[in-house]
Amino acid sequence: MTCVTRIDREAQKVISRSVLSCAIVALCIGVALLALWGIVYAIDRAFDVELIIISCAPICFAVVVYILYLRLLSQADGSNSFNVYDFGKTTFSVKATRRGTFAGALDLEYSQIKKVKTSKNYLLLHVRKLGAFVVDRRELGDYEKVLRADISACANT
Repeated sequence: MTCVTRIDREAQKVISRSVLSCAIVALCIGVALLALWGIVYAIDRAFDVELIIISCAPICFAVVVYILYLRLLSQADGSNSFNVYDFGKTTFSVKATRRGTFAGALDLEYSQIKKVKTSKNYLLLHVRKLGAFVVDRRELGDYEKVLRADISACANT
């Protein structure tokens, strides 16, 4: 079975969800440290520059990561960026095209898949902890059940 998944804004959001999560966590840590600095300042009335710098560092990191996330989304045009998947019984291949230029190819075995996640429109095939191959479920159609069965069979052997 061969299917094409466009890497548009919607697909890029699914792929980059961990980047956004990292920015949110860093922002929360920074806000908590800044609040802690405020409490220390209210008690001590000592203006400690080191604590402010330590408090603001995660916030700055969060802003930079969020800007990178927005840049990833803006680069996802969908018309010239896509992955072509060719699914077999025990293996699959991916041919990537980015901005109209061939970006590379990869052959993988289903036994290398660590986790399969499902979003509303995409099937995520994780072969590493971070990052996943995103497959358009609308392209798969009824073949999705067969693909899941093939992946499960290879994972159990």
